[in-house]
Amino acid sequence: MGFHPYNTTTLQNIALRINYKDLKPGDILDYPGVHVVLYSDGHTIGHWNIYEATPPKVRYHTFPYYYLNYTPYSIFPQFSDESPANGEVVEDSQTVNISLTIKASGNIASDGVSMSVNGVEVSNLILQSQKDNTWTLKSPNYDVSKGGRYNVHVTVRNDIAGNE
Repeated sequence: MGFHPYNTTTLQNIALRINYKDLKPGDILDYPGVHVVLYSDGHTIGHWNIYEATPPKVRYHTFPYYYLNYTPYSIFPQFSDESPANGEVVEDSQTVNISLTIKASGNIASDGVSMSVNGVEVSNLILQSQKDNTWTLKSPNYDVSKGGRYNVHVTVRNDIAGNE
């Protein structure tokens, strides 16, 4: 991979604009042409913790209110439209289609996507490209007839370099 001259103005070319409420550790808050900080944790504006490069060191501190002119971005794939929804109860003796929408800032390929249910790898995944770097992932006819709780884990590799 070659050198990429990303800066506070061009970071948004390789990242997805997200809502403040969707910030996850590693996302960025960008003030284009001025400054960028790295989000760490916290769930309420004014109580977020960030990493900020302030020469000669990197500081870890609370995100000040006056930084609200910063825009949140993520290089990580974003998931939405999960079905069944998080916490949804699925009746016993039912077969369901597990599906979700993935939005990425780069390309993803079928070999860059995996799903497991309760730690067991799921095969026969269907990855359908939509538009604007959006995909639908489906695992058709998953048997949940035994009832109980199901922990679905999806991993997606976001190939930002392949998008340039």
